[in-house]
Amino acid sequence: MKFNQLVEMTRSCRRFDQKDLPQDFLDSLIEIARICPSARNSQPLKYITIDDQDFMSRLFPNLLWAGALKNWDGPETNERPKAYIAMILDKSISGNAAWDSGIVAQTLQLYAMEQGIGSCILGSFDKKKITELLELDDKHEIQFLIAFGYPLEKRVIVDVKEESDVKYYRDDNEVHYVPKRSVQSLLLRKI
Repeated sequence: MKFNQLVEMTRSCRRFDQKDLPQDFLDSLIEIARICPSARNSQPLKYITIDDQDFMSRLFPNLLWAGALKNWDGPETNERPKAYIAMILDKSISGNAAWDSGIVAQTLQLYAMEQGIGSCILGSFDKKKITELLELDDKHEIQFLIAFGYPLEKRVIVDVKEESDVKYYRDDNEVHYVPKRSVQSLLLRKI
């Protein structure tokens, strides 16, 4: 598969098949995260892998899944992720991991999609409750949760119809559409 095809396929997935992930999948994600670029090579990110069903059922009510889909509270019980990775900032190493977090999150998504596994980076959640659930101390701060599982939904990129209308949406068949701006509207100039 060509890289641009992989990027196009790597859309947020919010509904997952209940097929089990490969046994070493989460470990392989941490190995990928380990070798990702890091600002000043400080490597301030730590990770918690989560695939325990009981823990995930306690985690789920604290997550917000799709702000633009006003009448949807997230995946049904039989459509939930099969695993998560919690991305944690170790504040004793650095007070900020904005660059690292984005680099690692996208890299993990691309790696997962290359194997046919969907993902969703979750940045909207009850931070206090998730911090308690993960038993994080004051030197550790949650950045993101990334959900993983085999996609149950079709995700399609479409051109933006009006420049301000970039909200994703679903049709009656539950196909998830992701509007993207044109190259011409993104390119300010060529020098």
